Amino acid sequence: MNPRLKLKNWDIARPLMQDIVRTANEKSGCRFVSWAKLDDDIQWRGVYVNGDDARVGLEDIAPFLSSLTDGPAELTSLEVRATAELWIKRLFSSCCTQPSLPLHEGARAQEGACESQGP
Repeated sequence: MNPRLKLKNWDIARPLMQDIVRTANEKSGCRFVSWAKLDDDIQWRGVYVNGDDARVGLEDIAPFLSSLTDGPAELTSLEVRATAELWIKRLFSSCCTQPSLPLHEGARAQEGACESQGP
C-alpha cells in the first residue's frame, strides 16, 4: 500500500512520519517501511508478509496517517500492489475467471499494480 501525499508543513509532518515508521517496524509482519520525499511530495512504502499483516499494520498507523491528512499533508493518491495471481484469486474469482477491467500500461509493467486517485 503506497499512499502519496502533498506536504503543506514539513515541520509538523516529519515527527508523524517518524511515528509511522517506528510503529510499522514494531510489527513482525512488516518487511520494509520507508518514506520517499521529492520536493513537497511524499510517498509511504510499506511491504508486509501477507494481506492480514498489511491490514493490521494499516490499522496501527491509521491514527498517524489521519493526523497527517488533517493538517500538514494532503492525500493525492493511493496505490495498492499485489501479485497478479493474488488480484485474480481474491478480487475476481467469485465472479469470473479473468479480470474484465483493462490494466493500464503501468500495471502491466508492474505486475498486479492498481492505482486509485485520491479525492
